[in-house]
Amino acid sequence: MSTRFDIYREVHKGVRKALFDLALQAGSTDFSRAESLQRLREQFSLTHNLLEVHAHCEDTYVEPLLRQCDAQAAGELSAAHESLDATVSRLQHRLDAFAVDQADIADQGRLLYLELTRFIGAYLQHIADEEQQFMPLLWERFDDPLLLQLDTTIRASIPPPVLANFLSFMIPAMNHDERAGLLAGMKQAAPREVFDGICQLSRNVLSERD
Repeated sequence: MSTRFDIYREVHKGVRKALFDLALQAGSTDFSRAESLQRLREQFSLTHNLLEVHAHCEDTYVEPLLRQCDAQAAGELSAAHESLDATVSRLQHRLDAFAVDQADIADQGRLLYLELTRFIGAYLQHIADEEQQFMPLLWERFDDPLLLQLDTTIRASIPPPVLANFLSFMIPAMNHDERAGLLAGMKQAAPREVFDGICQLSRNVLSERD
């Protein structure tokens, strides 16, 4: 296993948790009940926003570096983001158009669930490709200090409420050492009030044992 700094490791753990949570929410949704459908809409919108911001950060900051390593790989990254974004946007529009009094709402909800899980499968393959194919290309060309600075730049570019959304998924999905490293880095780089806020967020999303 590589000991190099991996820009994808922690954020992709959070993305996976968000997708798995969404699949569980969709599978347990009673589409004929307004409150159940609304909970799924809220969870879907939260996850959709996370995926959009994540793709935008990669397109803005990672893709230019990847293009220096392998132009074809950079093109594949951009094309994958466009395709996946189009799919999740289409699913979002379908979900928003649902009405609990539709005669076929249960059938439509089942179809949406199946399409959502198919999308999640494709997204999981995409992020695995980034970790196993694209990250080694970046390691060949760039050293860890540059990659660490890239990671810091990306996080600084994300508005605090959106970053808190990311961290609410990332922190529970990370192991103890990764959480300690994340908080240690933020303690050094972030203002005290921001660090205190992240500590409180951690308490909110972790069990007492964790």
